Amino acid sequence: MTQQLDVTRERGGQDVRELMSVEGFARIAAMEEAERRLVLRELIAAEYGCEAADSRRLASERLHAWATLARSDLDGARRLGCSFDALFEEQPAEMAMRRAMVVQSVVAAEFDDDERALLLEAIPGMRRQVASSVPKVVTARGAPEPTATAEPKPKRTGLGRFFHRN
Repeated sequence: MTQQLDVTRERGGQDVRELMSVEGFARIAAMEEAERRLVLRELIAAEYGCEAADSRRLASERLHAWATLARSDLDGARRLGCSFDALFEEQPAEMAMRRAMVVQSVVAAEFDDDERALLLEAIPGMRRQVASSVPKVVTARGAPEPTATAEPKPKRTGLGRFFHRN
């Protein structure tokens, strides 16, 4: 059972929600690595230590803020992403699985291909959670009609019909 964390708690005089803004993340990206990891560790605890709906909302806010930051400061967004990924390497597998599910859900529902590519550029660890493009599903209705110029495939007989070459 996850515990409910107050994401509005103070951190050195700053509201955690304020830190999760574009401006807040820009300030965190400008910090030295050790200080950046301390702040991000608290944000991870706030984001993934609450109920599922709150966790998804916070992840959405964070990813949107990071995408916005990446448009103006890709290096800063990369610093955040690398620090965030390094901290997740220290987390239990259960939290990593939760992160993967939340990130997949948010990115698939809320980001277009260009934004997804930008996030993948800024947050290297996301490549393990999110495909860079969603494959298109072709249905029988959407399948192209065979052309008249296409030569028919030779009919396989005997055991050859069970073995296919790719």
